[in-house]
Amino acid sequence: MELDDTVATPSADAAVKVGDFWHGQDKILDCMQVFVRGWFERRHVGTQAALETAQRMCMAKTPIDVARELQEWAAGSLQRIAQDGVALQREAMDIGEAMIDASRYQVPT
Repeated sequence: MELDDTVATPSADAAVKVGDFWHGQDKILDCMQVFVRGWFERRHVGTQAALETAQRMCMAKTPIDVARELQEWAAGSLQRIAQDGVALQREAMDIGEAMIDASRYQVPT
């Protein structure tokens, strides 16, 4: 079996392309981290809102007051879900662009 000299030949162009590829991978990870950080922040807000709502519901004077508290909590929950969707869409677009950019870098053979 013969060793192919083109594989063992150093190439500055290949080094740049490999570096670009891994920078693209870092960008993908950064985008994912931004989304997940925001998601966790919204979940913390949601659990605090649920706790406060439950406490107010326990102190409510009438069934209408209970329903109002529950309705306000549900509206906030839906807002957080919508924020999740917007954040996911934004980061998914950036991730897609990074993946496309990273796939363009091929080491010459």
